[in-house]
Amino acid sequence: IYFNNYFEFKKLFLDSKKFIITKISLEILRNQQEGIKLSKELVIEIISWDKKLFEWMRNLYKNKQKNVENKNKFINLSKGATIIASSEYYSKEYNVLYKASNVNSGKWADIRRDAWISKDMQTENWIMLDFNEIKNIHKFIIRHIGYEGKNTVDFIIQGKKSIQKEWTEIVQVVNNTYDITQHVVENCYFQYIRIYIITPSQVDDIARIYEVEVWGEQM
Repeated sequence: IYFNNYFEFKKLFLDSKKFIITKISLEILRNQQEGIKLSKELVIEIISWDKKLFEWMRNLYKNKQKNVENKNKFINLSKGATIIASSEYYSKEYNVLYKASNVNSGKWADIRRDAWISKDMQTENWIMLDFNEIKNIHKFIIRHIGYEGKNTVDFIIQGKKSIQKEWTEIVQVVNNTYDITQHVVENCYFQYIRIYIITPSQVDDIARIYEVEVWGEQM
């Protein structure tokens, strides 16, 4: 049975309790007079069990609600991050700079307005987020360009706790063809996150990403 909330559960549970106890009591009282004592003892025992079960169910519901509240506390840490990239492509034709900060704009509809694109023929491509302090990270969502073989193919999500530290590999992705990749992680505490791109696309050496979401706790 599914309950929408604690109060719905409480009403149904108490109504059921009343019905069951009444029925059992009547059945016992139908027997000889000696059944009266037994019925009273049994009812008391049932009520005791009932209270324990109700308390257990109430705690179970509260724990589930707490877990839901904790999940809702996760925020997109990218929103407040400082973002830089290995390069940024400027299109003279459209007079558009495909800047790194586009990846936390919350938009991914118009490539000329919403995407980060690297310069052509880069020796390496990466985009880095600085949260200004160490964060507890739970999930990455990367929205790739999504057409004409231009999704990011091979890349590594890296992290480090201070600028002086070496990069630590968190997730490695090989042969990606998806428009959106999601990566759930545990025990992931970093100030800096970098998407290090090994193979930018299937068609050229240009990196293109719409959005980088880093979901975690506000510490």
